[in-house]
Amino acid sequence: SVYGFAQQSNGFLLLDSEVGAGTTVSIFLPTTDATPVQRGSHYPQETLEPLGDPRAAVRTVLVVEDDPNVRALTVSRLQHLGYQVLDADDAAAALATLESQPDIDVLLTDIAMPGGMSGIDLAAVVSKNRPDIKIIFSASYSKQADILHEQDKLGSWLQKPYKQAELAKKMQEILATA
Repeated sequence: SVYGFAQQSNGFLLLDSEVGAGTTVSIFLPTTDATPVQRGSHYPQETLEPLGDPRAAVRTVLVVEDDPNVRALTVSRLQHLGYQVLDADDAAAALATLESQPDIDVLLTDIAMPGGMSGIDLAAVVSKNRPDIKIIFSASYSKQADILHEQDKLGSWLQKPYKQAELAKKMQEILATA
């Protein structure tokens, strides 16, 4: 994830590891004139303008993500795009939400989650029980991305970290097949 962030930011990463001495990770990022991120925020501020489909407001997305910061950011981005959003922090909570909410159009799930049920496991249950729901996986590691390519019959995927415009495009693509 850190390496991906450094590369996406046009920077680079240096690792220095010595047995018995420990490991030092140095991230080098280009300078910028942008407004600094507010203290306490883990994510840079971005312009969140509605980019989406005018039909977004009638679409409901269930976001399943165990990291509360990533989940909050994803929910906020989808809401700014005009979608109705529900969220869950693990697969069990997602399944409970799916049972109580019949009008979910899209499941956006991380694949690596605690609790014994991965996003892929969750998607398999959803595609069996609710085949009308479109599925988008999100993954931050290239190893996870390889797994997703093998599972692409279950859904589409977004590589973390992704921008709002990439999320908007993916949502439009997956809903266009509905």
